[in-house]
Parts: sequence; C-alpha cells; structure tokens
Amino acid sequence: MRRLPILIALLCCCGRANATIAVAHRYNNTTIGAITSTTAGNNFVAITDCSTSPSALAFGGGGSFTKLFEFPVTTVSHLTVWYATNIAGGKTTVSATGCTANAWHGWEISSSDNTNLIVDIAACTASGVVCNSPANSLQFYPGFSSELVVYAGNCTGSASSMTGTGITLTSGFPNGEPGADGIVASTSKITIAPDSGCGGNSGIILGIKDASATLSQCQANLALFDYGAEKAGNSPTVAAKLLKTGDIVTMSGWAITTATASSMTVGTDTATQLIAGTSDASDGQPWIYADLNSGVSGAQTITFTTTGSPTETQVTYREWVPTATCTPSLDVTAGPTNGTGTAVSTPSITPGAGELVLNFTPVQSHTTAVNSPWLCDEYRGSGETGTCFFVTTVNAFPYIQIAAASSTANNLTQLNSAPWQGIMAAIKLSPPAGGVVRHRAWVIQ
Repeated sequence: MRRLPILIALLCCCGRANATIAVAHRYNNTTIGAITSTTAGNNFVAITDCSTSPSALAFGGGGSFTKLFEFPVTTVSHLTVWYATNIAGGKTTVSATGCTANAWHGWEISSSDNTNLIVDIAACTASGVVCNSPANSLQFYPGFSSELVVYAGNCTGSASSMTGTGITLTSGFPNGEPGADGIVASTSKITIAPDSGCGGNSGIILGIKDASATLSQCQANLALFDYGAEKAGNSPTVAAKLLKTGDIVTMSGWAITTATASSMTVGTDTATQLIAGTSDASDGQPWIYADLNSGVSGAQTITFTTTGSPTETQVTYREWVPTATCTPSLDVTAGPTNGTGTAVSTPSITPGAGELVLNFTPVQSHTTAVNSPWLCDEYRGSGETGTCFFVTTVNAFPYIQIAAASSTANNLTQLNSAPWQGIMAAIKLSPPAGGVVRHRAWVIQ
C-alpha cells in the first residue's frame, strides 16, 4: 500500500534531543521477580502473561505501574500491558498482584518519551493459527520517526523462534511464550510472528516513542474484529472484544429487504452513521458506522437496531488504534452504486493521503475474492468461515489502511454474474495543532 507521510513543523529541541532510544534491560522470564537495578529517569514497559487476571504490578520498595489494558480474550491466558514513566533508580524486583505467572516480558528503556510513551498499538487473536496465519503475521505501521517496537503473545503450543519483516528482532520464549523487540526508524509496514509451533496465538505490538522522534504519519493499526451471525428479523448483535477506550470502532450493518436503521450502539456508546445504501431485493441494504472515540473497552455488545420487516440482518465490527495525538474524523464518502457482474468495480472514492478507507459491498452471489488495493482479515473463530467473508451472506467489509490520494475503485469478485451495491467512507486522522507532540504532557491510557 502506498502512503504519503504527513508533513509537520519542527519545534526547537531540548534535553535529550540527540539521545537514541535503547533497551537498557530486557526480561523474558517464567516468573515475575528479580530485575537488574534500574536507572533513575528511565521508563519501563511490561506485558504479563497470567493464568488469572492481575490487579497490580509494582516495583519492590514502592513505585507502581499503570495498567494500559488487558487483552480481552482469555482462552489461552491473560495478556496485560503495563507501563511506568520516569522510574526511580535502584529498583531490583517487580511483583504482580493476582497473577499466577506463565511468563512475563519487560523492557527498561532509556531515551524514550516520558509524556508520549506508547504511541502505536496493534493486536490480534486467532484460533489454531498464528495471528492470523504465518503468511499474514501481525502487521504494524509506526507513526513516529523512531520507535522501539515490542511484541508479546501467548500460545496453545510452544514457540521457539520469531519472524520479523522490516525489523531485526531480539527475542525470548519463557514457557514457549514469545517476546521480542527491535528498533525501527521508518514508517514502512513491519510484520512479526512466532513460528507455527505456537499454535493458536494472541499477539500484541507496542510502539514506544524515542524521546527525539517526530510525528511522521497519522494512521491507525488494526486490533480486534468479528461479525455477528445472520439473524432472521430486526436488530442483529455481535459480541465484541475491544482493547481500550479512545480507539476507532468501525461497523457494517446489512438488511434485506426493507428496514430502517435506528441506531448502532457499542455498549453504552452510540456510533455515527457514515453512509447508507438503499434497499434492494437482490443484494440488500448496506450501512457503515463508526465510533470515532470509543468510550468503552473489553467485552461489549454491538447492536444494530433496525425497524421494518427485514427477513435477514447482520452486523460486523473492526477496532483500530490511532497513532497517539491524532484525531479521526469523516472525510469523504462514495456511493451507493449498483452494478451487475462477477467483477465488482464500483463505486470509486478519492481519499486524502494516508486515510483509512472502508468498503462495504453486499452481493447477491457469494464474494470469492478481495483484490488489490483492498484488504480483509480472516475470521477463525469457532463456526466461522476461515476466510474474510461472513456467514451466511458471504459478504466482506474490506479496507485500505493507508490510502493514496487518488481515485480508487472497488475491486472484489463474486461467484456468479449478479447484482451488487457498494458504499465507501474515508476516515482522516489529523495531527495536533502545530504537528509536533513531543512537548505535550500526554500518556496514552
């Protein structure tokens, strides 16, 4: 995918401007306990892998960590992300409350940003595959000019090696659970995955900002996603899992034949309708919604409330984590347009450079392929398709993560020559006023 970095103004640098982010000490251990004596002023990031849900992480003798989020999928074990900024020197132990540890991964970090620490996040969960497969891995786009990238995951099997593209990794495997890190100074896509011995895997990537780094691109990394089973009648739901508040949750709604959309709710949040299609007896009616600043996290029910007399309805979601300090908003929409054939080619949309573009195109026949530059993600849960298409409609909700500033046409394939109806929406992510965030007193939480 092509992308154009956002141009930003540079502010006068001071303090540690010439320092380079580095791992002072790393830990890939089976127990949470002894650490090398800490250096005052460094920052510390940890990911614990516990069989129970931990309530606290702290340094011996005082000094606690802040919990950023707990991975809301616990079929293997609980992955929890913690951070501590501007730590005291001379700390030699770490302890967890409420955690029966399977593994933990920790990084004491020098020359990282005290006020903008964890600036980019990607995550995935899969069953019987490696997030989502060894070919796909877990992909990640850095937003800043220099980031320490760390990975941790859990396995139903046992990992013994890591594969990274676009990054050189240092890794460890306590109890076969993968942990890795590397430094990147580019906004190009990287991918990270443990070997296939890991089996079913949940994985998390964190981008930790170099104190001297500048914002290079506002973008959003993919986190969690799923669809709800097709429902006879009104108001379908999907049991969603969300990493944390402040993220973007995008949703598709669908109905056939005649329905009126009343609302799309994400737990206690009400999403905004970005674009709606029209009722069609062949391919149904599509909608795209977004909760651009989610106020909820963890296990949530997404409900697409409809009225009327539809025979079938369905709803899906996808969570995105925007680069820290970047603000999302709707830019442009396209459609609805109708067409017929096996090659689905309309509508077209012209987004701004780097925007997140969503495409929902229900078809009368089954979708068989999502073609370049569009992407989709495999649904690997129990009873799901093992592809990026939904049961039973076999529709897809593809996207372009970082778009080019040019006209982009729909590009799907359906099984038979049949009708389709397409709608699209482009979400822009804007930098803060002035374009540089390193002097703002902000920590993602």
